[in-house]
Amino acid sequence: MYAYYIVCILHTIQKNVSFPKTPPPQPPFPPDQLLRWFVRLLPGRALRKLPALQSKSFYDRLFNPLVTLWYLLFQRLHSDHTLESALADARSGGADRLNQKLSRGLVSNSTCSYSDARQRLPWQFLAQALVLQARNIIGLSPSTLWHGWVVCLLDGSTVRLRSNKDLVKQFPPNSNQYGRPYWCLMRVVVGFCALSGAALDCAIGPLAAC
Repeated sequence: MYAYYIVCILHTIQKNVSFPKTPPPQPPFPPDQLLRWFVRLLPGRALRKLPALQSKSFYDRLFNPLVTLWYLLFQRLHSDHTLESALADARSGGADRLNQKLSRGLVSNSTCSYSDARQRLPWQFLAQALVLQARNIIGLSPSTLWHGWVVCLLDGSTVRLRSNKDLVKQFPPNSNQYGRPYWCLMRVVVGFCALSGAALDCAIGPLAAC
């Protein structure tokens, strides 16, 4: 009984006392250091040769596939995941190493150019870039191999997706006794290097096929 009253008092204090906001955690590595690793693990020449880019024409845009891929990773690793944060870094020259015209060409605060670039990027390119990165990570040190073999651990998860025509065809919702639910279900399986922990490859598919 006393424990119940203590919990109630603490809950009341928490509701009425304003605590200082905790600043968002900073990434363990600054963006310029991450960019150096990005260039090392995903060199532009090798990325441009990936099959996914050969079947689609890209003219000389500010947000080319190489820059767009970098800012997808930048968004995930940065404490501010918004499009505005990625654009601000690009305008400040954060990715001029990937495209010398980038910061000079971005004269607007609109995120449309980066948003459109993300939509244009083929998903196959992302999968192939992951395999390329894994191959380069393994090549950095022989300690990632066991008797010359890559030991891989599999892990998976289920992702809910909003229902639309294309997603319903590829990832149909599972029916139950209450009928067909709204959410589409996608199964994601990732292979991780057992020694380095790096993601080596990824596969997606409908829940019924996995």
